Amino acid sequence: MIVVYLLNEEPLYVTMAFYSLNTLRKYNPNIPVRIYFVKDNCRDSRKVGNINEIGKRIGWIGQKKFFDFCKKNKIEVIFYNDLDLKEEKGYFSAQRIVFADCLEENVLLMDSDTFIFGDISCFFDIYKDYDFVATINDYGQFKDVTMNGVTFRPFNSGVVLWNNGWFKKYGEQIYDYCIGLKNKTHPLGEFCWSVSKECGGREEFACSLFVIENKLKFTYFDDLHVQRRNLNGNTRVLHTLTETWPNRYLTFQEELRKYLNKLKLPLKVICKC
Repeated sequence: MIVVYLLNEEPLYVTMAFYSLNTLRKYNPNIPVRIYFVKDNCRDSRKVGNINEIGKRIGWIGQKKFFDFCKKNKIEVIFYNDLDLKEEKGYFSAQRIVFADCLEENVLLMDSDTFIFGDISCFFDIYKDYDFVATINDYGQFKDVTMNGVTFRPFNSGVVLWNNGWFKKYGEQIYDYCIGLKNKTHPLGEFCWSVSKECGGREEFACSLFVIENKLKFTYFDDLHVQRRNLNGNTRVLHTLTETWPNRYLTFQEELRKYLNKLKLPLKVICKC
């Protein structure tokens, strides 16, 4: 089993990942962690709001400090230079093609805009009977979708448990799915354009299609394990939005600083699996 993050050189992503990994290592000091780091000079970054203003409020974590932290905390980093995204050049989510290089059977994929409040290693045992586990996508106008006789609510692809080698296969197929949706050659391309501005959410919808079309056995995370956007009671992982992460960070600022000073986190959101 392994926990995986995907990053590029965007300072906001690096900063979010730094704090996410700090909270992860507090409760999971020995779980294997790997970062796929794409050196693209921010070419594929998704610009969210006023990033420079966020930097002034919070301060960026530089790459040297980030990589020093990874080395100290036994976090593997694999670098990619000149990643060829072909038609998807400039689309950060398409960088997920690097997941095709992952050989581990069981992978917990984590977005950088996450906070961890408990041991997450138990997820691999609790959800071992499923190929895919995620939260429900709650943005835009997404509704229940019926495809190949299966009715489902599109998944959020930011915190996902992939079992039985499906993570690698997802990395192998995600580019073609994104292109099919963007160019409307996939049957649900029109739908994706209708619910996602400029089809910007195509990777996330593509993830859902990959699960359904490959007939993966799926379920959704219990709220005690993963919550998205808002913190509603006990949970182990809070997945914020990139747009709202700065405010979430400032909310937890005192607790995070205490942790970074090697003091105990006072935030009482730890639950039992």
